[in-house]
Amino acid sequence: SDRADRVAAEAYLPTARRPDSVRRLLKYIGYDAVRAALAAGDIQPDPSRSSSAVLDAAWLANPSMMEAARSAGVRAIHEQNRMVTAEDHGNQLRLHPAVLHAGAVAEWGGAWSMVKVGVLPAVDRPIDEKWSADDRASLQAAVDAFHIMRDVPPIVWNADTTTRSVLTPYVERLRMVGQPVLIEDAVRVGIMIALSVRVRDNHFQSEVRDAIERALGTGQGGFFAPERIEFGAVLHLSDVVQTLMAVDGVEVASVNRFKRVGPRWPDQVVAGRIVLHGIEFASCDNDHTRPERGYYSLVLHGGRIG
Repeated sequence: SDRADRVAAEAYLPTARRPDSVRRLLKYIGYDAVRAALAAGDIQPDPSRSSSAVLDAAWLANPSMMEAARSAGVRAIHEQNRMVTAEDHGNQLRLHPAVLHAGAVAEWGGAWSMVKVGVLPAVDRPIDEKWSADDRASLQAAVDAFHIMRDVPPIVWNADTTTRSVLTPYVERLRMVGQPVLIEDAVRVGIMIALSVRVRDNHFQSEVRDAIERALGTGQGGFFAPERIEFGAVLHLSDVVQTLMAVDGVEVASVNRFKRVGPRWPDQVVAGRIVLHGIEFASCDNDHTRPERGYYSLVLHGGRIG
Protein backbone atom coordinates (compact mmCIF):
# COMPACT_ATOMS: atom_id res chain seq x y z
CA SER A 1 0.00 0.00 0.00
CA ASP A 2 2.83 2.39 0.85
CA ARG A 3 4.52 1.66 -2.46
CA ALA A 4 1.28 2.22 -4.37
CA ASP A 5 0.74 5.56 -2.60
CA ARG A 6 4.26 6.69 -3.43
CA VAL A 7 3.83 5.79 -7.09
CA ALA A 8 0.45 7.53 -7.26
CA ALA A 9 1.90 10.67 -5.64
CA GLU A 10 4.42 11.04 -8.49
CA ALA A 11 1.56 11.69 -10.93
CA TYR A 12 0.61 15.05 -9.37
CA LEU A 13 2.70 18.20 -9.13
CA PRO A 14 1.83 19.10 -5.50
CA THR A 15 2.81 15.64 -4.20
CA ALA A 16 5.59 14.50 -6.55
CA ARG A 17 8.94 14.02 -4.79
CA ARG A 18 11.28 12.74 -7.50
CA PRO A 19 13.14 15.46 -9.47
CA ASP A 20 12.41 13.81 -12.81
CA SER A 21 8.69 13.64 -11.98
CA VAL A 22 8.53 17.31 -10.95
CA ARG A 23 10.46 18.37 -14.05
CA ARG A 24 8.16 16.34 -16.31
CA LEU A 25 4.96 17.64 -14.70
CA LEU A 26 6.20 21.24 -14.93
CA LYS A 27 6.83 20.66 -18.63
CA TYR A 28 3.19 19.54 -19.01
CA ILE A 29 1.96 22.95 -17.83
CA GLY A 30 4.36 24.81 -20.11
CA TYR A 31 7.21 25.55 -17.68
CA ASP A 32 10.67 24.41 -18.77
CA ALA A 33 12.57 24.04 -15.50
CA VAL A 34 15.82 23.20 -17.29
CA ARG A 35 15.70 26.38 -19.36
CA ALA A 36 14.80 28.43 -16.29
CA ALA A 37 17.72 26.99 -14.29
CA LEU A 38 20.16 27.67 -17.13
CA ALA A 39 18.89 31.25 -17.47
CA ALA A 40 19.21 31.86 -13.74
CA GLY A 41 22.68 30.33 -13.61
CA ASP A 42 21.59 27.65 -11.13
CA ILE A 43 23.14 24.98 -13.34
CA GLN A 44 25.85 25.01 -16.01
CA PRO A 45 25.91 22.96 -19.23
CA ASP A 46 27.90 19.75 -18.92
CA PRO A 47 29.08 18.14 -22.20
CA SER A 48 29.22 14.72 -20.52
CA ARG A 49 25.51 14.54 -19.63
CA SER A 50 22.19 16.14 -20.42
CA SER A 51 21.02 19.35 -18.80
CA SER A 52 18.04 17.44 -17.39
CA ALA A 53 20.39 15.09 -15.54
CA VAL A 54 22.39 18.06 -14.26
CA LEU A 55 19.20 19.69 -12.97
CA ASP A 56 17.97 16.49 -11.32
CA ALA A 57 21.29 16.14 -9.50
CA ALA A 58 21.16 19.76 -8.38
CA TRP A 59 17.63 19.30 -7.04
CA LEU A 60 18.62 16.17 -5.15
CA ALA A 61 21.48 18.04 -3.53
CA ASN A 62 19.37 21.11 -2.82
CA PRO A 63 15.63 20.28 -2.49
CA SER A 64 14.74 23.94 -1.90
CA MET A 65 15.62 24.66 -5.54
CA MET A 66 13.06 22.08 -6.65
CA GLU A 67 10.40 23.59 -4.39
CA ALA A 68 11.13 27.06 -5.79
CA ALA A 69 10.77 25.72 -9.34
CA ARG A 70 7.51 23.95 -8.43
CA SER A 71 6.05 27.26 -7.19
CA ALA A 72 7.44 29.25 -10.12
CA GLY A 73 5.89 26.85 -12.61
CA VAL A 74 2.43 27.26 -11.13
CA ARG A 75 2.75 31.05 -11.13
CA ALA A 76 3.94 31.03 -14.74
CA ILE A 77 0.56 29.69 -15.88
CA HIS A 78 -0.94 33.10 -15.12
CA GLU A 79 1.74 35.11 -16.93
CA GLN A 80 0.99 36.66 -20.29
CA ASN A 81 3.53 35.40 -22.84
CA ARG A 82 2.11 36.58 -26.13
CA MET A 83 1.51 39.76 -28.10
CA VAL A 84 -2.08 40.15 -29.20
CA THR A 85 -3.29 43.66 -28.40
CA ALA A 86 -1.21 46.82 -28.77
CA GLU A 87 -0.97 46.96 -24.99
CA ASP A 88 0.50 43.45 -24.96
CA HIS A 89 3.29 44.55 -27.29
CA GLY A 90 4.30 47.39 -25.01
CA ASN A 91 4.02 45.30 -21.84
CA GLN A 92 6.10 42.42 -23.19
CA LEU A 93 8.83 44.64 -24.60
CA ARG A 94 9.15 46.49 -21.30
CA LEU A 95 10.28 43.19 -19.77
CA HIS A 96 13.27 42.95 -22.11
CA PRO A 97 16.65 43.94 -20.58
CA ALA A 98 17.51 46.00 -23.67
CA VAL A 99 14.41 48.18 -23.25
CA LEU A 100 14.07 51.01 -20.78
CA HIS A 101 10.45 51.67 -21.72
CA ALA A 102 8.09 50.83 -24.55
CA GLY A 103 4.59 51.55 -25.75
CA ALA A 104 2.54 50.54 -28.77
CA VAL A 105 -0.41 51.70 -30.83
CA ALA A 106 -2.49 49.94 -33.46
CA GLU A 107 -2.65 51.82 -36.77
CA TRP A 108 -4.16 51.27 -40.18
CA GLY A 109 -1.36 50.61 -42.65
CA GLY A 110 -3.39 51.18 -45.81
CA ALA A 111 -4.22 47.54 -46.48
CA TRP A 112 -4.34 46.00 -43.00
CA SER A 113 -3.86 46.89 -39.37
CA MET A 114 -0.33 47.09 -38.00
CA VAL A 115 1.15 47.58 -34.55
CA LYS A 116 3.69 50.37 -34.15
CA VAL A 117 5.95 49.92 -31.14
CA GLY A 118 7.88 52.85 -29.73
CA VAL A 119 11.02 51.81 -27.85
CA LEU A 120 13.22 53.75 -25.46
CA PRO A 121 16.40 51.60 -25.46
CA ALA A 122 18.41 50.83 -22.35
CA VAL A 123 21.45 52.07 -24.27
CA ASP A 124 21.26 55.79 -24.98
CA ARG A 125 21.30 55.57 -28.75
CA PRO A 126 18.77 55.10 -31.63
CA ILE A 127 17.55 51.56 -32.19
CA ASP A 128 19.40 51.23 -35.53
CA GLU A 129 22.71 52.60 -34.24
CA LYS A 130 25.38 50.01 -33.53
CA TRP A 131 26.15 49.21 -29.91
CA SER A 132 29.57 49.94 -28.52
CA ALA A 133 31.70 47.26 -26.88
CA ASP A 134 30.70 48.67 -23.48
CA ASP A 135 27.01 48.45 -24.39
CA ARG A 136 27.39 44.79 -25.33
CA ALA A 137 29.40 43.99 -22.21
CA SER A 138 26.80 45.59 -19.93
CA LEU A 139 23.74 43.85 -21.40
CA GLN A 140 24.87 40.65 -23.11
CA ALA A 141 24.55 38.37 -20.09
CA ALA A 142 21.11 39.70 -19.14
CA VAL A 143 19.82 39.48 -22.72
CA ASP A 144 21.14 35.94 -23.22
CA ALA A 145 19.53 34.77 -19.97
CA PHE A 146 16.24 36.45 -20.89
CA HIS A 147 16.17 34.77 -24.32
CA ILE A 148 17.01 31.36 -22.88
CA MET A 149 14.21 31.66 -20.34
CA ARG A 150 11.66 32.55 -23.03
CA ASP A 151 12.88 30.15 -25.71
CA VAL A 152 13.93 32.99 -28.02
CA PRO A 153 16.70 32.40 -30.59
CA PRO A 154 20.07 33.54 -29.25
CA ILE A 155 21.64 36.79 -30.36
CA VAL A 156 24.74 36.74 -32.55
CA TRP A 157 26.84 39.34 -30.77
CA ASN A 158 29.20 41.35 -32.96
CA ALA A 159 30.14 44.91 -33.87
CA ASP A 160 26.94 45.24 -35.95
CA THR A 161 24.58 44.54 -33.01
CA THR A 162 21.78 47.11 -32.67
CA THR A 163 18.72 47.39 -30.46
CA ARG A 164 16.55 46.36 -33.40
CA SER A 165 18.59 43.20 -34.04
CA VAL A 166 18.31 42.28 -30.35
CA LEU A 167 14.55 42.86 -30.12
CA THR A 168 13.42 41.42 -33.45
CA PRO A 169 13.78 37.70 -32.48
CA TYR A 170 11.83 38.36 -29.29
CA VAL A 171 9.00 40.11 -31.13
CA GLU A 172 8.92 37.37 -33.78
CA ARG A 173 8.63 34.76 -31.03
CA LEU A 174 5.60 36.39 -29.36
CA ARG A 175 3.67 38.23 -32.06
CA MET A 176 0.58 36.81 -33.76
CA VAL A 177 1.14 35.14 -37.13
CA GLY A 178 0.28 37.58 -39.89
CA GLN A 179 0.35 40.62 -37.59
CA PRO A 180 2.88 43.20 -38.86
CA VAL A 181 4.86 44.83 -36.05
CA LEU A 182 6.97 47.91 -36.70
CA ILE A 183 9.65 48.71 -34.10
CA GLU A 184 10.61 52.38 -33.99
CA ASP A 185 12.38 54.82 -31.74
CA ALA A 186 9.94 56.37 -29.31
CA VAL A 187 9.34 60.00 -30.25
CA ARG A 188 10.85 62.19 -27.56
CA VAL A 189 8.94 65.46 -27.11
CA GLY A 190 11.10 67.96 -25.26
CA ILE A 191 9.15 70.08 -22.77
CA MET A 192 10.17 73.61 -21.76
CA ILE A 193 8.95 74.85 -18.37
CA ALA A 194 9.59 78.19 -16.63
CA LEU A 195 9.00 77.93 -12.88
CA SER A 196 8.75 80.46 -10.09
CA VAL A 197 8.70 79.16 -6.52
CA ARG A 198 8.35 80.91 -3.17
CA VAL A 199 10.30 79.17 -0.43
CA ARG A 200 9.06 79.05 3.15
CA ASP A 201 10.89 81.33 5.55
CA ASN A 202 12.43 78.51 7.59
CA HIS A 203 13.94 76.64 4.59
CA PHE A 204 17.16 77.19 2.68
CA GLN A 205 16.86 77.92 -1.03
CA SER A 206 19.68 75.51 -1.93
CA GLU A 207 17.95 72.59 -0.21
CA VAL A 208 14.61 73.37 -1.83
CA ARG A 209 16.27 73.69 -5.24
CA ASP A 210 17.89 70.26 -4.86
CA ALA A 211 14.56 68.75 -3.79
CA ILE A 212 12.75 70.28 -6.77
CA GLU A 213 15.40 68.99 -9.17
CA ARG A 214 14.93 65.49 -7.77
CA ALA A 215 11.14 65.77 -7.92
CA LEU A 216 11.19 66.86 -11.58
CA GLY A 217 14.15 64.65 -12.52
CA THR A 218 14.53 61.46 -14.51
CA GLY A 219 15.81 59.41 -11.55
CA GLN A 220 13.72 56.88 -9.70
CA GLY A 221 10.51 58.49 -8.50
CA GLY A 222 11.09 61.66 -10.52
CA PHE A 223 8.25 63.25 -12.47
CA PHE A 224 10.00 62.54 -15.80
CA ALA A 225 11.44 59.14 -14.80
CA PRO A 226 11.23 56.40 -17.47
CA GLU A 227 8.92 54.24 -15.34
CA ARG A 228 6.35 57.06 -15.33
CA ILE A 229 6.37 57.55 -19.09
CA GLU A 230 3.00 57.22 -20.78
CA PHE A 231 3.11 57.15 -24.56
CA GLY A 232 0.55 59.34 -26.25
CA ALA A 233 -0.71 60.70 -22.93
CA VAL A 234 -1.70 64.27 -22.14
CA LEU A 235 0.81 66.15 -19.98
CA HIS A 236 -1.15 68.25 -17.51
CA LEU A 237 0.18 71.46 -15.99
CA SER A 238 -1.70 70.71 -12.78
CA ASP A 239 0.39 67.55 -12.29
CA VAL A 240 3.58 69.60 -12.46
CA VAL A 241 2.24 72.08 -9.90
CA GLN A 242 1.09 69.26 -7.64
CA THR A 243 4.57 67.73 -7.77
CA LEU A 244 6.16 71.06 -6.84
CA MET A 245 3.74 71.73 -3.99
CA ALA A 246 4.55 68.31 -2.50
CA VAL A 247 8.20 69.36 -2.05
CA ASP A 248 9.01 70.23 1.53
CA GLY A 249 9.71 73.96 1.84
CA VAL A 250 7.64 75.11 -1.16
CA GLU A 251 5.05 77.69 -0.18
CA VAL A 252 3.77 78.75 -3.60
CA ALA A 253 4.60 77.35 -7.04
CA SER A 254 3.66 78.92 -10.35
CA VAL A 255 4.40 77.97 -13.96
CA ASN A 256 5.07 80.88 -16.30
CA ARG A 257 5.77 78.89 -19.49
CA PHE A 258 4.70 75.41 -20.44
CA LYS A 259 5.29 74.27 -24.01
CA ARG A 260 7.07 71.97 -26.40
CA VAL A 261 10.66 72.91 -27.13
CA GLY A 262 10.94 74.99 -30.30
CA PRO A 263 9.75 78.41 -31.47
CA ARG A 264 6.92 77.02 -33.58
CA TRP A 265 5.10 75.58 -30.57
CA PRO A 266 2.78 77.92 -28.62
CA ASP A 267 2.76 78.35 -24.86
CA GLN A 268 0.19 76.10 -23.17
CA VAL A 269 -0.02 77.74 -19.73
CA VAL A 270 -3.56 78.92 -20.37
CA ALA A 271 -4.68 75.60 -21.86
CA GLY A 272 -2.98 73.77 -19.01
CA ARG A 273 -2.02 70.72 -21.03
CA ILE A 274 0.25 69.45 -23.80
CA VAL A 275 -1.33 66.79 -26.00
CA LEU A 276 0.85 63.91 -27.18
CA HIS A 277 -0.03 61.29 -29.77
CA GLY A 278 0.90 57.73 -30.67
CA ILE A 279 4.41 56.83 -29.50
CA GLU A 280 5.31 60.35 -28.37
CA PHE A 281 6.40 60.83 -24.77
CA ALA A 282 7.18 63.90 -22.69
CA SER A 283 10.86 64.45 -21.89
CA CYS A 284 12.53 67.02 -19.66
CA ASP A 285 16.11 65.88 -18.96
CA ASN A 286 17.14 69.46 -18.05
CA ASP A 287 20.48 68.87 -19.77
CA HIS A 288 21.32 72.23 -21.34
CA THR A 289 23.84 70.60 -23.68
CA ARG A 290 20.86 68.78 -25.24
CA PRO A 291 17.97 71.25 -25.04
CA GLU A 292 15.92 69.22 -27.52
CA ARG A 293 15.32 66.73 -24.71
CA GLY A 294 13.55 69.35 -22.62
CA TYR A 295 14.61 71.72 -19.87
CA TYR A 296 13.24 74.04 -17.23
CA SER A 297 14.25 77.32 -15.60
CA LEU A 298 13.74 77.73 -11.89
CA VAL A 299 13.57 81.03 -9.97
CA LEU A 300 13.33 80.91 -6.18
CA HIS A 301 12.00 83.67 -3.94
CA GLY A 302 12.02 83.99 -0.18
CA GLY A 303 13.44 81.49 2.22
CA ARG A 304 16.98 81.55 3.59
CA ILE A 305 20.00 82.11 1.41
CA GLY A 306 22.45 79.23 1.61
